[in-house]
Amino acid sequence: MTKFDNLQHLAKDYGNRSITQSFESKRLGHEIIDRLPDFLGCDKANVRAIPPHGPISTEGGHNDAAFSTYGQRLLNLQPIEMGVGLRLNDLEGDGYSMLRSIVSMSLKSDGFSVAVGSSEDTVKVSLDFKEGMHRLLNQICLDFEGLFQPDLSETERSKGVGFHLPSNP
Repeated sequence: MTKFDNLQHLAKDYGNRSITQSFESKRLGHEIIDRLPDFLGCDKANVRAIPPHGPISTEGGHNDAAFSTYGQRLLNLQPIEMGVGLRLNDLEGDGYSMLRSIVSMSLKSDGFSVAVGSSEDTVKVSLDFKEGMHRLLNQICLDFEGLFQPDLSETERSKGVGFHLPSNP
């Protein structure tokens, strides 16, 4: 085998790992969206997958658009981000707040390494989701809570909280 042939085989392996990471990260992302409502004690309609960047979306049904790989024709082994949206209804009217937590997923040989928001801590989640999911869901909840901390700059807060005014203010 030539050096060029070897490079082609390495590229094929890298491509296969990139595709696997994309597929498995989406699988984990959907599992987060499925389990988070029960963890938080809210209706399923309050939790949705949303794009990780840009304006905070109030609509559901983003599916692939909720992942940072959406629209990319070139995959690599960089962490894949997903936006987790949480709708909090106004307690006194029909307005609501929309929160976003960004989950960054990397596939490792023994499962996932997941970072939530700006936290430097990572959560290990097994491939079958039996280990680490509770801790991951808790980290997402803590990230949501952190969006309301007074020491958070307005720039940081604006990336994670959007308030929709009631129809009759």
